[in-house]
Amino acid sequence: MERFEGSLFGSAAPRERVPSLGSKWDVVAFGIENFLAPQAPRFNTLSVMTPHKLLAMIRAGYGQGHFHRYKPWTPVTKQVSTPVSNVGHAPDPTTAGLHHLLSRSQRGSLFGLKWLGAVDVRLSYPVWPWSHPHPAIGLQGCDDLPSQPGLTAAAKSLGVRLPCYSQLKIPCVQTVDVMTTWPCHVGYQLVAVDLGAKSAWPDPTLPRNIKRRVLRRYFQEARIRFIHMPPGTVPEGLAINLAAIEPKLNGAERERLAKSSVYADTVAVLREDGFRYPVSTLLAEVRRRHDVPAERLQQAYELCLWNQETDHNLAVPLQPWLPLVHGGYSLRARLRDLVFEEGEA
Repeated sequence: MERFEGSLFGSAAPRERVPSLGSKWDVVAFGIENFLAPQAPRFNTLSVMTPHKLLAMIRAGYGQGHFHRYKPWTPVTKQVSTPVSNVGHAPDPTTAGLHHLLSRSQRGSLFGLKWLGAVDVRLSYPVWPWSHPHPAIGLQGCDDLPSQPGLTAAAKSLGVRLPCYSQLKIPCVQTVDVMTTWPCHVGYQLVAVDLGAKSAWPDPTLPRNIKRRVLRRYFQEARIRFIHMPPGTVPEGLAINLAAIEPKLNGAERERLAKSSVYADTVAVLREDGFRYPVSTLLAEVRRRHDVPAERLQQAYELCLWNQETDHNLAVPLQPWLPLVHGGYSLRARLRDLVFEEGEA
């Protein structure tokens, strides 16, 4: 097994450092040239795993990278869905990417995490069973993090034997549902999220409760928070509203809008009178003062709600012909506590 580990992720598939992720790199610093890289070859994730296919997938970059360069280890397709799945997709305007999802609850959790401040959401993130670089390598402020011994070592410390691929002695590559990236005072930090969903991988996998124990041990050693967000953590009404108001702008456009006079006036008006008068009436007054297109004003309004500039409760239906409703600050704080303040799941 040691011979296989050394050849698979070490000398046979060295990681290439992404040039644009330097010390001065920021999440909004995207250019059109970032999106012109040739597509990697696609693989049938439902076919029988072989050493050649496993190595080819790693070399093609599956389960690696940050932001728009990331490719999920097990892409969601109709082949991996079940009769009760609700397969869909959600665009990511900040990275020009597309998230493929298996259920409405997964979609709601995705929007909830982004609304709470996650700047990168990587679905089906692989936790390699062999020794590998730290998952945060390549992000600003994370260059000196030590390599990780792999999930096999974490399982062994708990007396658990990882299942192997069919007819192979290679441990299955287990995945965590979501790996999120959050800005912090020294750069970025990672939070791994278990959504309680069933794995779509066809080979034998660990029972969910045992897999969660092994993942928890691995992330403890990697100093990455590991939380559990079961279906329903993000209220359905909140998820629907977040999908509707997420700004359809990239990072630089969103930053320019947030610094504009139209946005500042929209925030000021909604804070002062938004809970007494209909929102549509207040927005009409802002448009009259600034003489901007209706589309631009709508973008400012949606960004104001997305950034939680007021105490409006986004879990209630959006009704701009009525005043705002209190309760947004407490709702957002409760969900952020789940990510950052509670003990690990």
